[in-house]
Amino acid sequence: MQAERTIRLRRAEEGDALDIARLLDMSNGGVDVRLWKEEAGFDGDPYAYGAELVRNPRAPVYFKNVLIAEVDGKVAAMLVVIRINDPYPEIDEAEIPAYSRPSHRLLSQVPGAVYLRNMAVFPDFRGLNLATRLIDQVTGTATKAGIARTAAIIWSSNAIMQGMYEKRGFRRAAEESASAASPIYPEGTTLWLYVKDTAPGEGAAAGE
Repeated sequence: MQAERTIRLRRAEEGDALDIARLLDMSNGGVDVRLWKEEAGFDGDPYAYGAELVRNPRAPVYFKNVLIAEVDGKVAAMLVVIRINDPYPEIDEAEIPAYSRPSHRLLSQVPGAVYLRNMAVFPDFRGLNLATRLIDQVTGTATKAGIARTAAIIWSSNAIMQGMYEKRGFRRAAEESASAASPIYPEGTTLWLYVKDTAPGEGAAAGE
């Protein structure tokens, strides 16, 4: 008989940076490590470079915006949680990397939403419903706070993630071609915006 495992959700700490970097790369299908290799140099450790970025409060993913699922005292999964500005800032797309433009266009449709930016589970800890625990924790908190919407961006190739979000009450609201914007994405990749109304009546749904 398998012993019951101890699962705890907590906010990330600076010491989690390397685990966050590895999970971040997993969540993006290896895109991050390719970028980090270019920036760190051929001889550099891309994950160590990614961990340094995670410690930087100005980086796209800062460790203080990460929710960790811990199993038996070990980092097992993460969810990056960001509040989208309202109003959404006007950005000249020429000033941001091409690979960021599809996400920028999608997020501009949900100002003020809680954005579930990246999520991943280490292989050894799959099958423990960690992803759904993380999602439910954030959407529950958003509901209590009166935040109208929670949003996520999911790759068109990730059927498992799509199904999981749909079971948690999210719906597909918009899409943008990713591979047309940047060759860093696999050919044919589309990014889909998923939205859940976490506090109905607090704001309009995407597209309305």
